[in-house]
Amino acid sequence: MVEKPPDWAPPPEANQELIEFLEHAPVGLCWVDPDGRMLCINRTALELLGGSEQECLGRPIAELFIEPRPPPTSSGGSGAGRR
Repeated sequence: MVEKPPDWAPPPEANQELIEFLEHAPVGLCWVDPDGRMLCINRTALELLGGSEQECLGRPIAELFIEPRPPPTSSGGSGAGRR
């Protein structure tokens, strides 16, 4: 079962079958707040990330799923003709 933050609770109208489906879904699923911080993550997503729930919850989702890109290098040109 996916552990939730201590202050998290499903809405009263939540369907237990749906909660169980999401927890055991064969795809990685995350619940984020409006600021993009991870509130809930299912088992499959944790396996994909190779992290623990403690490492993921509360962090911005972009830190976990988006590879950082190196800053663009300045070559002084417009970039035309480069491959």
